[in-house]
Amino acid sequence: MKLIRAFEITALLAVFGAAAAFAQQPDAKPTPAIGFGKFLKVGDEAADFTAPAWGGGDVTLSKLKGKVVLIDFWASWCGPCKASLPHVQNVYEKLKGKGLNVIALASFDKKAEYEAYLTENKQFTLPFAHDPLEKGAGNIPTKYGVSIIPALVVVDREGKIAAQIVGYGGEKDRRLEDALAKLGLVVDPEVK
Repeated sequence: MKLIRAFEITALLAVFGAAAAFAQQPDAKPTPAIGFGKFLKVGDEAADFTAPAWGGGDVTLSKLKGKVVLIDFWASWCGPCKASLPHVQNVYEKLKGKGLNVIALASFDKKAEYEAYLTENKQFTLPFAHDPLEKGAGNIPTKYGVSIIPALVVVDREGKIAAQIVGYGGEKDRRLEDALAKLGLVVDPEVK
């Protein structure tokens, strides 16, 4: 148990350090995709999954084929994840009527903590879901090779990975907007 806690603390420090370093660099280049094992590459078929949706029902990625989907891997205990949620919310609000679908997937998160966070933060109207395997083997992030959060995966209309974004660089981070623009979904520059 102490080893797992030490690993979690080390991982959090790495995320905070990377996010802080990125935020300090105004012309920073996108963070390369990292994770346990093989991170799915741009052009690979997105791994299908089904997860319980916030408010009831399930969300299944394959049912969204033909649409652009943003999967936001986040957790209620992750500071950089919570810092990035307003940005993802703003992009979603601007593009939901233009063909963007979002799955804000609580990953590595206990269901009770996820539910408490969303109950306290009603300003977020993103389509949220919870990975029922939480930190268990075979969880959804593992299918994508994601071990660092926040991580965004953009899936194109054919169900293939179009972009991977690890970390959040603050209000000037336009990697998500750039990735979506390549798929014809353009966000106004004032979106933060």
